[in-house]
Amino acid sequence: MLAAQFGDVERVSALLAAGANVDATETDGITALMWAAKNGVVERVSALLAAGANVDATNKHGSTALMWAAKSCGDVERVSALLAAGANVDATNKYGSTALILAARKGDVERVDALLAAGANVDATKDNGWNNSANGRGAVSVSYTHLTLPTIYS
Repeated sequence: MLAAQFGDVERVSALLAAGANVDATETDGITALMWAAKNGVVERVSALLAAGANVDATNKHGSTALMWAAKSCGDVERVSALLAAGANVDATNKYGSTALILAARKGDVERVDALLAAGANVDATKDNGWNNSANGRGAVSVSYTHLTLPTIYS
């Protein structure tokens, strides 16, 4: 897990070559792919996916690696790699959040755009009614503390 979270791709690859279980979990269900998606670089994510990591594995909260990547900092390529590997773009965790909701709440236009391009449901809503749409116009409104940047999709 630590290699996926903090190590370089060579360490991850060496552990996988030595027989490490690519889908091993921590006690709360977190996988190496989730850690790589959150803290890693795309090469770590790609190495785990190439070794057969379950792209849609969930932790105890029902969150997937795509959700972790959607709400993380850093490059959008991790989101793109997970989507290319067939991640369920509309998976919902136990709190009702999708990757798109998490990316929009974070205010990350690049991640929102990548998820929408992959067919994410712009009308998905959480149990509390919060969603991605703005005024029912099919828009995603990405809010920052002092700025709202609308990205319009038809």
